Amino acid sequence: MIRFDRNSKIAYRKLAQAYSEIDDLENASIVYENLLKLDPRDLHIIVQTSKLYIELQNFRKGLLWAEKAIQVSKSSGQSFGQKGNVYYKAFQSCRSTDITNDDRIVASLAYKYFQLAEENNYTHYSGSAAWLKENETLFSRANWFMIDPDKQSKGYLLPETACYNWVEERLKKDPTW
Repeated sequence: MIRFDRNSKIAYRKLAQAYSEIDDLENASIVYENLLKLDPRDLHIIVQTSKLYIELQNFRKGLLWAEKAIQVSKSSGQSFGQKGNVYYKAFQSCRSTDITNDDRIVASLAYKYFQLAEENNYTHYSGSAAWLKENETLFSRANWFMIDPDKQSKGYLLPETACYNWVEERLKKDPTW
């Protein structure tokens, strides 16, 4: 169908869905990206593309698509939730047995975006947000005062481990600390 009509959104969606169903996520993501060339503001497809990259453990690309979703719909709780989900899934994938400061940074970023999603009436990730809070994975005042004074003086933190090398967003010091 795509050979005959390169502008058929339905054909692209069905092809991407077929690839997803047979677990060929690489090709599914390529098809979704081609579909987005036809309709670059389709929030559903942007979020699906981000989800595929998460499944592929390509968190950098997953985050780029989540940020694109936020650009397309600045008040969409789903977009904020998806960005939080990228951080959350990366945290789940990269975390150590003993939670490190880098793990806490990424968990706190996930929590931040889950909260923004809820503020925009999207509660799909409220369970994940609650889990982060209940399991003491968030960066706290006590954690802040345990870090190197040179890092404290910056007023923000970035993860340093290889698994999180794609994270460029700063976790700013909470003003109540």
